[in-house]
Amino acid sequence: MDGIFSVASCYRHFVSKRVPCGPFEKFNEVLSLIWKLDVPFKIKAFGWRFFVNRLPFKDLLLVRGIVLSQDNLKCVFCGIVPENREHSFLNCKVVEVVWRDISCWIGKPWRVMEDECKKCFMDWYSFCKKKKVKVGKFGVVWLATIWILWITGNGICFRNEGWDVNNTIWKIKSLIWKWSFIGKITHPICSFYEFDKDPLLFLSWI
Repeated sequence: MDGIFSVASCYRHFVSKRVPCGPFEKFNEVLSLIWKLDVPFKIKAFGWRFFVNRLPFKDLLLVRGIVLSQDNLKCVFCGIVPENREHSFLNCKVVEVVWRDISCWIGKPWRVMEDECKKCFMDWYSFCKKKKVKVGKFGVVWLATIWILWITGNGICFRNEGWDVNNTIWKIKSLIWKWSFIGKITHPICSFYEFDKDPLLFLSWI
């Protein structure tokens, strides 16, 4: 206003013009959508940390100076490729079997998972939205899959637990069914068997 530059006046100018700080990222809306899902708060917080890459993945631990042996750096699922967020939870050939079965279960045409987690989430989110799934349930299937894979990976890494694809898929389906009744004081209005047969039908009106 008075012709004198200051950091504060520059900041006010950009805020008034709504100029974003830093480069625009097409899928940044994921960071707000995650808080609107009908899941427990700790799962929302987990999802947010997953998207901003703040979970202790092995590649990040290495960057932070935490020494790991070469064997411990490998993906807990395939044991071949070094662990990072996109590989171990989206693109690993072993994990891909889980995603393919869950995709078939909800009737989503299968295709290779996206390389970027936010883009991948929006792909599944948009599919459920088009299928008239109830608001708040759009991203639940994707998030439940990521959460169970995370829990399973921790079990393998820290407790030497075994795992198999069928059991993992069962846990994902069961969790989605449980989350479907969050906040309701009545008993579940469908059995797990009914839900398993046609999940999107029940997610559209539960």
